[in-house]
Amino acid sequence: MKLSLRCLLFCLGFHFYPACTQMLPQARLTVEPQNPVFTGETVKLTCLVRSYIGWRYKWFKRNTGAELAPSGRYSKSENVFTIRGAAGEDNALYWCQGESSTGYLQSHISNAVQLAVTALPRATLTVQPHPPVFTGETVTLKCAIESHSGWTYKWYMGSSTNPAFQSEGNSFIISGLKESHAGQCWCQGQWKHRPLSIHSNTIHLRVQALPASTVVLQNPQSLFYAGDIMSLRCDLADYTDWGRYSWYRDRSLIPNMTSKAVAVTLLAQAGQNQFTCEGERNSRPKRSQVSTAIEITALAQRVETASQPSNNITHGGQDESLASTLSVSRMVCSLLVVSPYLFVSVILGVQCHRYRGANYRHSNRKHGRLKPYV
Repeated sequence: MKLSLRCLLFCLGFHFYPACTQMLPQARLTVEPQNPVFTGETVKLTCLVRSYIGWRYKWFKRNTGAELAPSGRYSKSENVFTIRGAAGEDNALYWCQGESSTGYLQSHISNAVQLAVTALPRATLTVQPHPPVFTGETVTLKCAIESHSGWTYKWYMGSSTNPAFQSEGNSFIISGLKESHAGQCWCQGQWKHRPLSIHSNTIHLRVQALPASTVVLQNPQSLFYAGDIMSLRCDLADYTDWGRYSWYRDRSLIPNMTSKAVAVTLLAQAGQNQFTCEGERNSRPKRSQVSTAIEITALAQRVETASQPSNNITHGGQDESLASTLSVSRMVCSLLVVSPYLFVSVILGVQCHRYRGANYRHSNRKHGRLKPYV
């Protein structure tokens, strides 16, 4: 759009001024980012006069009325005026105007734009349940931001500077908590892809191991046979309000056993039996650790001895034969022990008898008492 030379002359001579001003170009002002602007952000005010090039631009602030000049946080480049580190003092109404390179022609004043600079909203991180938390539990982290919607959330765990998770929602759920999750955690909010983000408060997440449990064998004997009954007790390290217990044989739940002390029958077949237990309570922590397994080796059915009455009834003649055999064996063993002494005694007795007989015959012959053999 060009002004005629005649109109320009009239304008310069202040003739027909209203008619000429209607033909002046219109300036337009835009602001980025759009309101609200948060403290610390960078704001760009762009002034544009369409269909014209080589124009110079001026920006004005309502509370001063004077042209804005580059200084400190303010700078301009061609048709863009930049405010770095927006602050409360930048809250104002702004407009701009274009001017030809010769300075003889100016555009209409632009539309006015209100810049609303507000403090960053606070982000508050909460955790449920409250620490300390225990391994295996489910934890919910919630990042609450006071105002506006459309936030994107980043979640940080431990000392890592990289987010562990990013979400559109303000909740982060961790299932099956591990001790490695312990440490500092915080969240970060970013609104509509703005470069400035909000850091929440920091929470120290304390993760504790579940209370330990131990299976105690209460039977006095050291050998067990298939079908024997065992007495087991489940001891827990912490707390005293354990109301229910679970017992496992070879990692399978034993039904209808919920007491601290139980009587368990070993399997009918010989082999190993593994028993574990855990406790349950109404308050947190709801459960204990599953105990280390206690291993019981069951031997084959025991061989009963002859001294037991039930064996005599069951086996009858076999037990009597066994008793007779044991008696004979004991007698033979006794004879073997005393036989050397008995043998020596017999020989001495025979020798003594022979000696006495010889003396008797010799005495009778000497006195004539013995008659010769006929």
